[in-house]
This record gives sequence, structure tokens and C-alpha cells, in this order.
Amino acid sequence: MAGLAAFLLLAVLLWGFGEVLAARLGLAGERLGFPIALSYGFLTLAVFALAWGRFLSIGSLLALLGVMGLLAVRRLAAAARAGTVAVRTGGWKHLVPPRGLDRWLAAGTVMFYGLALVMAMAPPTGMDAGVYHFTIPKLIVREHGLVPLDDVWIHKFGGFYMLYALGMATGGEVTAKLFAWGASVAAGALACSVARRLRPGAGWAAAFILASSPLAVGYAGYENLEIPLLLYLTASVYALHRMAAGDGSRWAVAACAFAGFAVSTKPSSFPAAVVLPVAFFLVRRWAVAMAGMGAFLATAGFWGLWNAATTGSFIYRYPGSALEGGAGIEPSLATTLLGPLRTLGFVATAGTYWPDSAGPFVVAGLAGFIVFRWREEARWPAVLCLLGVAGYIGILAILSPGHLSTSFSGRYLAPIVVGFGAVPAALFADWARTQVGLLRWAILLALLLPAVPLAVLKAGKAAVAAPAALGIERREAYLAKKIETFQACRYLDRLPDPRVKVLFVAHRPYYLDRPFVHAVDSGWQPFYRGLRDREDFVRRAREQGITHVLYEPSLPQGSWIADPDVFFGSAPFREAGRWPYWLGRTVRVYELMAP
Repeated sequence: MAGLAAFLLLAVLLWGFGEVLAARLGLAGERLGFPIALSYGFLTLAVFALAWGRFLSIGSLLALLGVMGLLAVRRLAAAARAGTVAVRTGGWKHLVPPRGLDRWLAAGTVMFYGLALVMAMAPPTGMDAGVYHFTIPKLIVREHGLVPLDDVWIHKFGGFYMLYALGMATGGEVTAKLFAWGASVAAGALACSVARRLRPGAGWAAAFILASSPLAVGYAGYENLEIPLLLYLTASVYALHRMAAGDGSRWAVAACAFAGFAVSTKPSSFPAAVVLPVAFFLVRRWAVAMAGMGAFLATAGFWGLWNAATTGSFIYRYPGSALEGGAGIEPSLATTLLGPLRTLGFVATAGTYWPDSAGPFVVAGLAGFIVFRWREEARWPAVLCLLGVAGYIGILAILSPGHLSTSFSGRYLAPIVVGFGAVPAALFADWARTQVGLLRWAILLALLLPAVPLAVLKAGKAAVAAPAALGIERREAYLAKKIETFQACRYLDRLPDPRVKVLFVAHRPYYLDRPFVHAVDSGWQPFYRGLRDREDFVRRAREQGITHVLYEPSLPQGSWIADPDVFFGSAPFREAGRWPYWLGRTVRVYELMAP
């Protein structure tokens, strides 16, 4: 609960600072999601600057937050006074939608975010979080900044990692998780605001569509980057709408900046760049276009500048490892022609990994908007989505057509479809509710029914996380059931020798507090390069100061290490412990004895 309290304090500060920042930039408007998105973006750049200079510490972060608090104190005081008056006079009641469909949609949206909150308060367990999403921020905090490492994928674009580092340093891992949860709420608020501005009755439909999409249901409450992507995409859509509505060209620059934050969060979100040509077409001023391009390059490229300064490559090992044969499918005429259709199928929840999809209603709602409402409603939200899909498929069709036949193509495209497509889908749903007959009921049922099994699934996951989230179950007991290497990591963390250094031959090093070398034989960690046999392995381990080896047998290894009982069964290795996990396998820890 301490992590939640720390996050709530930070959230209030960030909202107040975002309000002040919006006013000073001439971007005042939406009162919840946009100030949070502005503060998230500001902190991303500010914490990154501290990390690059190796000045990141609890002291420097508190000083940064203190300055933000001083700037926001008047706005927060005014908000507190207004809130007190609203409670006394009942002015808050306008926030509750009137009876009818909107009230059901609002209740469903709050339910999804509430269940995600429970999951966000539990200790982190995600696979990707343990490999890099939380491992990289933890290393940044430990090293007081960015440190070039070859065995941990620290050069992966990590814009949102700066928020995780801030959360870990000031409130712990739960506070860091809650930054992503806060992004989900802010994204829903922004989608609601845009849809309501375009069609007054469509706000809650947009919020519900975004919150109940498989992508949001699958990742809200976790540490994955898809939810922060939705925040920046919806912030970009909101800014673009304000510009299109005639509120000033600075909104076009803001839209480009948020598109850049999306790309710096995850390079696979490169279709977010479609915001730029749409903004330039709408504004038609070269000065604004140049400013928008500059804002995009700054917010999309700051991590790449650090990569270039430390490795000589702007995008280090990406997209090379992902596009050069990474899909495991040889390009052919069939994959080139059928791949785009498979990708669209994955986006519509036809893939193996259902959370990596936009869901059937977003796809159907977007199609319905194009067919029924193209001439009557603002078309640019749908244009954004269509250009994003076409750009993604077109670029992959040229660089790596095999990827279009894998479910991962749906995962990387789904945030674009949800972030850009939720608004036109909501406009279509709100139009349908004004109709009569079978069409109205068919569309409304299609909107609500797919959310039912997702709500049941989310409730089940929240029920599992609730004891740990509420402090009833200890962190160690919860993670021991969830993480295959957790008990082995705890054993190593408790060894009295301060010189312990671990060769981590496993997936998730986040739970290990000792210095480690990540040595999964996946083709990009350097430990295995050039090794031919056991003697080479031992020699390199000694050269790097390794004292212990943690081995997870489910990992792919070279043929010469396939049997750990043989490989580690004799001197200079000594088994220090083994811990069973599923499928009858055991995680082992071996001590590398001194020569």
C-alpha cells in the first residue's frame, strides 16, 4: 500500500504540473489525460538527461519533483478549493452519466481500470518485465544513470523506462508499475474527450472501447509498454483534433511531439509517424511543419542519440535482429501476398496471442465508420488509423515479409489500431444507438458482448493478485509461485560474500540483486561468442569474475551445454542448490570454485 500512496502523491503533483505546463505552452484544454501526458513526456526527457549525465539519484529526483511541486502549488491549491466546493454543492454529480447505455459503459470502463489497479499493486511478474522492462530501469537506478552494457538489452529504446526508474527510486516497484496503470486511465480520458468533441454522445463509448479492447485488457496493470503507447497515441490524436478545430498551430507541434514519444517508447510503433503528414496537410504552413518535424525528431530520437554516442549505431541491434531472418520464415510470394491478410486477422483476435490484438469491435467499428459515416463525420481519425496500418504493412512487406505471417505482427500493430481507431469506432457506435431496428441492437450487442469474457478473465487475474496487492500475502511467497528463478535469486541475494557475481543463464534477471552477466544463448548476448567447449566456458567465466551460475533448463543452449548434469557435474563447479518448478524441471545454482 505504501507504493500506492507514493504513486497517488506523485500523480497529484504530475497533474498539477501538467496543468501549469499546458497553460504556459498555450495547450490548455482537457483536464485529466492531457496534463498527465505532458508531465509524463516532460519527466521522460528530464530523467533521461539526469541518467545520461550519471546524476540520477534519489536526491536529484526529489529535487526535480520539488521544483515541479513549487511550480504547481498554486494550481493544486486552486483545484483543492474547487473540489471542496464541488463536494459541498453537489457539483461533482455532472461527472456521473445519465441513466442508459452511457452509465453501463462508464461502469464497465471503471471496472476494467479498477481490476487493472489491483493487478498493478501486486509485485511484477511479466516475462518481458523480468527480462528488460523492469531490469533496465533497475540497473539505471543502481548505476545512477545510463551505462553501456552488451549482455543486457539496455540500448533498446526506453523512453518510458525513465518513468519506471523514477517510480523505483522514489516509491519502489509497485509505484513504477502504477505509472503504466496511470497511463491507461489517462489514455481512456483522452479518447473520451476526442470522441465527445467530434460527436457529443460518443465519449463513454470511446473510453469503453479502448478499456475493453483485448490489448488494454491483456496489458493494463502490467509493465509492458503497449499501455504507455496508447497514452501517447491518444494524446497525439487529441492535439491533432484541437489543431483541426482551429485552436492554433501549436497543437500540430504537440501532436508530432507525442507521436515521437510513442516511437521512443517502442520502435515497433513507427506507424505513429503518420501523424506528421496528416498534421502538415491540415495546417499547410512550412514553419509549423518544420517545428513539428523538429519536435518529433527530438522526442523520438533522444535515446538514439545516446546509442549513437555509446555504440556508434542510432538503433542498436534493432531492427537488424528482428528483421533479418528473425521471424524464422523464409520470404516467398505466398508470405508476401497472404502476410498482410494474416496480420489483419491477428489484429482482429484471430492470432494465438489474443492480448496482442485490437479486438473485433474496433476493427468492425472502424469499417462501419468508413461505410456509414465517412461523409458525415470528421474523417481524419480514421485516416490516421488507415495510414498507420498501410504504412506498417508496407514497410514490413519490403523489409521483412515473413514477419507479416507471425502473431507478433498483430502485437506491434494493435496499439496503432486501438489508439487511432477507438475514436471512429466510438463515433460509429454512437450513431448506431440513434437508429431503430435490428442494426441498432446488433451493433450495441457487438459492442458489449465481447467484453464479458474479457471482464471475467480480468477479474480472475485480479483475484489471484489481490492477496499480494493488499499485503495479505508476502511478496516472497507470491513470487515464489510465479517466477521460476525467484527462490534461486533469493538464495544468491542472501549470500554473505559481497564479491558474488552471477552468470545468469535464465530469462528474468530483474529479481536478482547481485551483479550479473546475462548469458542466454539467443544470438545477441556476447558471453557465448567464440566459445567451443567447456574449457572456453570456464575460462571466460573466470575472466569476467563469475562466482556462481544460475541455470534455467528451459532455455535453448548449444549442444555442448545441453545436459547441465554433465556440464556442471564436476570440478570446478559445485552444485549449491536446486529448486523445482513446473513440468518436472529444476532451476540450479552452481558455485564456480576458485582455481
